[in-house]
Amino acid sequence: MVTHRIRIKDIALQAGVSTGTVDRVLHNRGEVSQATRDKILSLIQESDYTPNLAAKSLANRNPYRIAVLIPEGDVTNPYWKMPLRGIRRAAREIRDYNTGIEIYRFDMDSRSSFQTRLTEVLKSNPAGVVLAPVFQDQAAEFLKQLNDKGIPCVLIDSRLRKSNYLSAFGQDALKSGFLAARLMCFGIRPGSSILLLKLARPDGIIHHLSRRAKGFSGYIGKCTPSKDISIRTLTIDLTAPGEPAASLDKAMAEQPDIAGIFVTSSRASVVAEYMESRNKSEIILIGYDLTEANRKYLKNGTIDFLISQKPDDQGYNSIMTLCRYLVFKLLPVRIQYSPIDIITKENIDFYQT
Repeated sequence: MVTHRIRIKDIALQAGVSTGTVDRVLHNRGEVSQATRDKILSLIQESDYTPNLAAKSLANRNPYRIAVLIPEGDVTNPYWKMPLRGIRRAAREIRDYNTGIEIYRFDMDSRSSFQTRLTEVLKSNPAGVVLAPVFQDQAAEFLKQLNDKGIPCVLIDSRLRKSNYLSAFGQDALKSGFLAARLMCFGIRPGSSILLLKLARPDGIIHHLSRRAKGFSGYIGKCTPSKDISIRTLTIDLTAPGEPAASLDKAMAEQPDIAGIFVTSSRASVVAEYMESRNKSEIILIGYDLTEANRKYLKNGTIDFLISQKPDDQGYNSIMTLCRYLVFKLLPVRIQYSPIDIITKENIDFYQT
């Protein structure tokens, strides 16, 4: 059965209003009564209306350039290869719509590297920006400068709570911390200790990683008092010589009752490697994200659980959302949370790296 594309005039006819009224609702401009707005939005949802992107792009003679600021995805930080894959997939799709991207990579352990890239992007005057706000204070100031220039920004992987941005993609970090703690409690023995690991330089802790830690600690503290479980928080700079082994050896010697380790980032694999070298595979290990290294240790049982946030989709959707806004001025949902998936060695084969 062949169906025709739903047009603005079709929505207007069903709603009993003019095409101009439907257009104002779609683009969130002009005065429209709440009752009429609700009726039009309901019809749009029911009819699965989508704008004719190709036709619109042909009418748009000015090309759009989207600047993308994300960390380098290398051996020391493999997570960012996954959002980049989605970003490049979206870039191929929007090419025919007179829209392209320019990628700016930075060292996520270096504030100066981040600032250098921010300055370069501002000078390039893009139509829009996709930003990973790794260093929150610098990112917040950057957003103010974008706002002054009228440049829309979509955030990826994390968000800035008191800043003005178009949309943000990422995980509900606090709830993911709750989930990690609940998983830990299924197997932790009463009277034991948990090591909460932040694998980053002390001045480089990303906000959403701190939120994960807060959620984890909050759940353990409130929901497991009868188990008498204690938490020790440890920050390890992986760029320092001998790490993480030196800090982990010290922690294990000081607290031999450690029965669980929670890693707030995608680097659980470096802890898994340590655990295998010290024959400590009985310790429950929970981390984030399906990097190639994490996949290896999840499949052999050293990592017990990984919590995924579909980073490939985050990268793809951030670009597509900004493109739709630039071409159509369609306002997206401001906060777009990713699903919180629990991955084990039993279901890992259903997820791509």
